[in-house]
Amino acid sequence: TKKALCITLTLGAFLVGAALAAGLLWKF
Repeated sequence: TKKALCITLTLGAFLVGAALAAGLLWKF
C-alpha cells in the first residue's frame, strides 16, 4: 500500500542518516 511504502522510505532514510552520522562520529 502507499502508506507501507511511505513508512518503509521513512525508516530507510532514518537508517541511512543514522549510519552516516555514526560513520562521521567514528571517523572524527
